[in-house]
Amino acid sequence: MSKTAGPVLLFTWLLFVAGAHAQTETGIESDVPASNRRSLVDCVQLAFSRSPSIEGVAAATAVATAERRSARGRFGPVVRVDGNVMQWDSPFALPLNLTLPDPLPPVNVPPLPIRDATTAEISATAIQPLTGLWTVYEGHRALQLGEDAARHQQRTTRNDVALAVSQAYLQALEGERIVELVGVQIQTIEVHVERARRLLESDLIGRNDVLEAEVRLAEARAQLVEARGGARLARANLAFQIGLPSDQEVWPADLPLSASATASPDADSADREAPGRPELATVRARVEQAHAGVNVAMSQMLPQINAVAGLRHIEGVYFQPENSWFVGAQLSWNVWEWGSTYYAIDAARARARQAEAAEAQAREGLRLEVTQAEIAFDTASAHFDVARTTVTLAEQNFEIVERRFAQQVGTSTDVLDAQAMLHAARARMTGAESALLFAQIRRRRARGQDPVAIEGGAS
Repeated sequence: MSKTAGPVLLFTWLLFVAGAHAQTETGIESDVPASNRRSLVDCVQLAFSRSPSIEGVAAATAVATAERRSARGRFGPVVRVDGNVMQWDSPFALPLNLTLPDPLPPVNVPPLPIRDATTAEISATAIQPLTGLWTVYEGHRALQLGEDAARHQQRTTRNDVALAVSQAYLQALEGERIVELVGVQIQTIEVHVERARRLLESDLIGRNDVLEAEVRLAEARAQLVEARGGARLARANLAFQIGLPSDQEVWPADLPLSASATASPDADSADREAPGRPELATVRARVEQAHAGVNVAMSQMLPQINAVAGLRHIEGVYFQPENSWFVGAQLSWNVWEWGSTYYAIDAARARARQAEAAEAQAREGLRLEVTQAEIAFDTASAHFDVARTTVTLAEQNFEIVERRFAQQVGTSTDVLDAQAMLHAARARMTGAESALLFAQIRRRRARGQDPVAIEGGAS
């Protein structure tokens, strides 16, 4: 025995024991019942009701709705009621000194009362804007467009959440499938190890062939531990994307590759502007809102004319009617303010041009996203076809090498290499299938459809 043979055997034995312990503790097959698994649609719907991102944009939409309703109240007259009760230090009267000609006797005239020690007044005034209605209308229209933009942004966020949940779901599903593939690999190597040991007992192969098989088995069991950790982390990430506690794992249900996932895209799909995209609707609403802002700024140049009406009741004050009313008009006009309103119009027009530039950029960006999604789908489809062919060839190669080994034509290393090649091909096919499914979801989103088809939503 060489100097390095002892440490190598010890390392192999430790890997074997650790892998066997992990296999006994966790098992190769998942024992999670199908009733405890969630489908992709269930996960997306649950995320719609629990995601903090969606709750945030829903609150922003509620703010926009409340602001629009607040502005709507400015169309009508504003009614203001004022009242006061005053307690003076003393009543007030105007003394009258009458001087009479002689020989008339002096006359004692009492003071003329002006107000009592206690006075009270209540008045109601209604002010209806006239020229200001244009300002109110354009302001309400701007806020209404802002509400529309917030609703479109809410749809965008829902699509973002659905896309993130879908990606996490496919990663969790891929991680579980990798665990299953590693389990199949372990079972295959175990069968080969038992066969190699029997051949060793018959002196048909050397001890090195058995040791190499045992090393490969220990490595596969270590991969199982790593794969299970990755799958567990993927399930925790899926729970996080849904809005659940990250320590609450979500087990995905199987998601078979449908025929529509491998279908070729339409010939003109790359030329679409995706008119159904909420992102485009959002920027369009922002452009219209900016133009309404220009009208609001221009309306400030007009004189403010308001119709007014009022009622007044006074007690404790003389020489004034106890009850009175009035109607009339008010005029207010800032005839000189050093260009403040004029330059505000320039600023509003600049914001409108800025919004138009953002719309043009968003439209081209969405067209580019459609092209990227179609190219990504074509690439994923090609990779999936190649991976599927590779698995078929690797399975055939493994069968041939196993027969050669049984006939003592091939070596144990050849079998292990063929098995490793088959496992790698199956793992690549699993990844290619997940990539193809995600590319299909991205393509739906790029085309303006719901990323995940949900009953009652867009198809």
